[in-house]
Amino acid sequence: MLLERKKGEDVLSLTNELRSTMDKYVGIFRNEMDLKFAIDKIKKLKSKYSLISLADRSRVFNYQIPEAVELGFMLSVAEAITTSALARKESRGSHFRTDFPKRDDKNWLKHILYSKNGTTYRPVVITKFKPEERIY
Repeated sequence: MLLERKKGEDVLSLTNELRSTMDKYVGIFRNEMDLKFAIDKIKKLKSKYSLISLADRSRVFNYQIPEAVELGFMLSVAEAITTSALARKESRGSHFRTDFPKRDDKNWLKHILYSKNGTTYRPVVITKFKPEERIY
């Protein structure tokens, strides 16, 4: 349980490291090298997270407990986003791969489904609106 741990990093420092990593390496403009670096960093943060400690030891109205739980969720979401962004070898919408600047409907008109058991893909079902490049 979180309250029983004695040593480790605090929740705020890990949260700030995660925020900084995502802002710097997994922003709108992405590339393979930065995404791989971010995945490695997220894995290290997950390892540190398993040893976090809370400064507040109280069991009532302890705001650090939900912050610690939320950090665990954020680490999982960051890993899913970064892994999926690395897998997608194209630019689409507001997420731009500098190493793959063109949209690729032939190979990437599909959803990425990420889980702890691996990444799978599901085709996009075209309904009323045909996919087309948006030019602003």
